[in-house]
Amino acid sequence: MKYYAYIPLKDGTEPCGTENRCLFESAGDFWANHMAKRRLNTTNFVLIRYTHLYDEKTYKVITGKYI
Repeated sequence: MKYYAYIPLKDGTEPCGTENRCLFESAGDFWANHMAKRRLNTTNFVLIRYTHLYDEKTYKVITGKYI
């Protein structure tokens, strides 16, 4: 499965640029959550499972709040 994780800004929105974001694949939601914690070095992140990255209709929020 494909995942996208990012650290939200103080106002809760998604940051611009490539800093504090990551794209990766994982076997499931549990391991994706673990990988996002390791890669972003924090527990305050939004984790999204997706099928097509540029189509927000395929997003499924796993952890955090998607705004």
